[in-house]
Amino acid sequence: ALHEVDTVVVTDRRFLFLVPRLRSRLPVVIDWSDSSTLHQWRQARSHVRQGALHRIPGSIKRLVQAFIQEAYYGRCSTTNLAVSPADLEAINHLTGRPAAGRLLLNGVTTGSPPDRSGRLASRLVFTGAMDFPPNYEGAIWFIDHVLPLVVAHRPDTTLVVAGRDPVRKLQDRARPGVAITGAVPDLQAVIAQGGLYVAPLVSGSGFKNKVVEAIAAGSFLAGTSMAVEFLPPAFREQLLVGDTPKDLAARVLTFLENPAPFEARLPALMKTVAEEYSWTHRADEFLEILNEGMGGS
Repeated sequence: ALHEVDTVVVTDRRFLFLVPRLRSRLPVVIDWSDSSTLHQWRQARSHVRQGALHRIPGSIKRLVQAFIQEAYYGRCSTTNLAVSPADLEAINHLTGRPAAGRLLLNGVTTGSPPDRSGRLASRLVFTGAMDFPPNYEGAIWFIDHVLPLVVAHRPDTTLVVAGRDPVRKLQDRARPGVAITGAVPDLQAVIAQGGLYVAPLVSGSGFKNKVVEAIAAGSFLAGTSMAVEFLPPAFREQLLVGDTPKDLAARVLTFLENPAPFEARLPALMKTVAEEYSWTHRADEFLEILNEGMGGS
């Protein structure tokens, strides 16, 4: 019975239709996670950059649907949750209710870092589900535009792209020095065998688990602004960030030519991940948000 419920948390968008009815009786929290509006907007821009004009109508249709959904139901809820500052800003803008918006970053499971004794200093690693557009689009962009600039200065540089279900156009880019592995038994072990983790994301939104997990595995990171936008500024400043092929290649080369100063930052970064991104810490924050919502209903 509803009178025994303190708060309803909606995490599945299929049940958003219940929000207006429930809100008249008790607090309702919508856990949006990512803003689909932001995601689809960035996806449409990515299609334009790629010249994939045939994919733009589908992105625009999904963009309009997401806009209507997030704007309407986000105005009906007590609280709107998002997992990154960029997604929260988008939700707040769509709803016009910034006071109802709350940031709740994801957590990650950390443990003892994997053995890195056999790592190759000149190996770059990128991981993720490679049928997910932001991942494979980022990998293709890096292979086509960034890696050649790196290899021109460091011919021994190799790249490993690891993750399940790589799309055909990513598989087609496999060649000597570029391994597209597909699913692997242990992504953390793959990360640990590389000298540098790269996160060349040029689309998408949300919390990038792969970024935090790479650092937890003891790997330094170079990536785009989009890959690290969810991190606090002080954390981002410790990483290597570049958004054009030339800039990102320069950041990668800076690390490859002298990794010691950057790897010296890793213990502090790993400590921050273990303390600030634990699921226990996130659960405490979630409970605070729920208590706040119940008090304000």
